[in-house]
Amino acid sequence: MIRAMLRGKKIGYYSVGIGALNQLSRKLKTMALINLSSYVGLRDDTSFKQASQYTFFNKKKVERMEEAANKSTMTLVESRQRQRLNQDNKKSLLLAWRNLRAYSKDTT
Repeated sequence: MIRAMLRGKKIGYYSVGIGALNQLSRKLKTMALINLSSYVGLRDDTSFKQASQYTFFNKKKVERMEEAANKSTMTLVESRQRQRLNQDNKKSLLLAWRNLRAYSKDTT
């Protein structure tokens, strides 16, 4: 992510959650990534509150959203596209990763 940001690319986090941040290094990394990103959509109230506390610039880029797995992902992407994505930028890359091992335990 940092490499992409250094190249001038915009980074956004969509329907993510923040887990336990017990180590200072993880807190600092999370703070840096939130503040350097263009958009952060959080899937639960606890993560939203934590991200809001970690955000120093442009607090409007952090918002609470519904868990993407609870709705059709394409419906969510299509509705957000008008608000967040630049249609003129055809060179975009979307990466997604999700550990579903404990899915029912950590989602609201």
